[in-house]
Amino acid sequence: AAWQSYLAGGDRAWLEREGFPILSETAEFWTSRVRFNAAKDRYEIAGVVSINESLIGVSNDPYTNAVAKKNLELAARAAQTLGRAVNPKWEEVARKLWLPRQDVLLIDYPLEFPLTQAQKLRLAQQAMARPAGGVMMGVEFYPILGAELGDQSIIDALLPRTWRPYVRRPFDVLPETPANNNIDFITGAGAFLQQFLFGYSGLRLSEDGLAKRYTPLLPSAVKRLILKGVTVRGRTRDIVVENG
Repeated sequence: AAWQSYLAGGDRAWLEREGFPILSETAEFWTSRVRFNAAKDRYEIAGVVSINESLIGVSNDPYTNAVAKKNLELAARAAQTLGRAVNPKWEEVARKLWLPRQDVLLIDYPLEFPLTQAQKLRLAQQAMARPAGGVMMGVEFYPILGAELGDQSIIDALLPRTWRPYVRRPFDVLPETPANNNIDFITGAGAFLQQFLFGYSGLRLSEDGLAKRYTPLLPSAVKRLILKGVTVRGRTRDIVVENG
């Protein structure tokens, strides 16, 4: 979040004052939290609560390890941007931190680690084979796989699963799951919104501002998407997205 705030604003003074302290201190935390497995020449992280909160005390949770690696890499990148010395331990741990699984949805987005087209397709197929439901924030990014793959049928199959089971009458509020009363679930709503901002548009934040990562692709029922008042690096504009 700190790095993306810098990418969106381009404010080096903010990065120096606010962003870098967050990135560097959390990177220091991870270097203190990992353990080196000499037999396998890799770093590991033990005893965490998984992103699946029912899994407590697990080791090498795929998302935890991946987000720690991302944190360390971004701390190093921020230091380089500011002309500061990079703690070599950040780079060493990031390079050797074990990622037990690559084919995890959140590793593709929002972490943006590279997955192969085959891995993305497998994730999408697994999602389509499962019954709809579960925690709302856990399903919202699956249609992004369809946009990245350039496959509108995947988007059309997965998009209804991201909202239809969750809209709760009479006020159309969103629960955490279709079966519980934890409402209004802002995490799920925010994740749903990201489909449109960073999924179907093909846009992502980069060190050059907004960058097109792949060809935009909308759900078949949507003819045009207009993102209004998008402000990046001090420039405000409306972004019009059409299929292709």
